[in-house]
Amino acid sequence: MLERAVDTLNIIRAEMKLEKTPIIQDWRLNERHYGALEGLQRWEAIKKFGIWPVLASQILYKAVPPLLEMNDPRFPGNQLCYQNINQQLLPRAESMAQTLERVHPCWQNDILPEIKLGKRVLIVSHRNLLRTLVMQLNHLSPWQVMKLSIATGKPLCFELDDQLNVIRNYYLQ
Repeated sequence: MLERAVDTLNIIRAEMKLEKTPIIQDWRLNERHYGALEGLQRWEAIKKFGIWPVLASQILYKAVPPLLEMNDPRFPGNQLCYQNINQQLLPRAESMAQTLERVHPCWQNDILPEIKLGKRVLIVSHRNLLRTLVMQLNHLSPWQVMKLSIATGKPLCFELDDQLNVIRNYYLQ
């Protein structure tokens, strides 16, 4: 539901002439929420919160960034597009582990059933969310996923067998 991802999806659909293809927008596919670090430059965040809270949230799988206050405008519960979602489900900040927990039901209940039906699925999101999906597909450890790099703006394709095991994955040129 993030604006940049929606814009990217619309460009892809227009280029591929897939404007009539159904879209599923789900807040659980949003990028990891960096809480009170959202919108801050690195040095600004370090001055405000100290080096460890900033660094830990970038390198440790279970490290949670400083939380947003519930009345902070950056909290999704204060944004119109999330008004129909239980505010207790919306993140005030997330570790990578919590991001995986958030996306996992969407992956299991919405995305995998489509793949099992033989459909090709395009997921347009941001780096950390995509890392959690790659983690599940490639059975990566928390340590491996934190070191995983995903290119920006390059489609990453996965080919799966009938048991949904990865045959190969590659970037489109």
